[in-house]
Amino acid sequence: MDIRGRTTVYFEDPFWVAVCEVSEGGKLRAARVVFGAEPKDYEVYGYFLDHWRRLRFSPPVPDGESAARQINPKRMQREIARGLAAFAGAHRRFERTGTVQGVALYHDYGHNPAEFATVVPLGKAAAGAHRLFAVCQPHTYSRTKALFDQYLTCWDGADEVLVTDIYAAREKDPGDIHATMLVKALQEAGVPAVYTPDFDACEAYLRAHWAPGDAVLTLGCGNINLLNEQIQRHEADKTGERAE
Repeated sequence: MDIRGRTTVYFEDPFWVAVCEVSEGGKLRAARVVFGAEPKDYEVYGYFLDHWRRLRFSPPVPDGESAARQINPKRMQREIARGLAAFAGAHRRFERTGTVQGVALYHDYGHNPAEFATVVPLGKAAAGAHRLFAVCQPHTYSRTKALFDQYLTCWDGADEVLVTDIYAAREKDPGDIHATMLVKALQEAGVPAVYTPDFDACEAYLRAHWAPGDAVLTLGCGNINLLNEQIQRHEADKTGERAE
């Protein structure tokens, strides 16, 4: 079977977007990924390589080359656009994971201040007149130190910022940087930040402070997305019903 693919990266104000198209068996599917800052080629390649099996593709439509006589280009563009509009979005890119007690839960893979500054306003737009709780899992000790000052200025739109312990990934704790240092600096900069070291602390704080209509946005490329799953699982266990 003939399988072909291509990826197109373009700027869609205010975001950079990558669309991956796959043609297989005469059918064309597309997946859309929203990046914050302009991604490097290796970052796009690495993202698709790491998340290929979790990408959410649009429903298949006839491929333009194999079905050129059956469908004209304008009609095909309309069908692809409808398909892209219908699917939920790329895994871990401003992904709405569910709703708990009337609070919308979102997650984004962004893991540096430039990406936070881009996606936090999306979360605030989703919350509207209600509050946005941004939950940040700083990624690696070295990056947190290198980008420390930038962490202090990327939260426009967040009503409260929860900061977890630093996600070490491949690194060992050097002993000279800690999440509490970041929280203190954020507070001194006027950002309403709170230290919530682990998932249980995050969930307890959120449940004690949120209200219906609010939104929670977890941020990071470590395992912070599992906080969304934990909150939804606990809600299901408590109510006996699956959280939306």
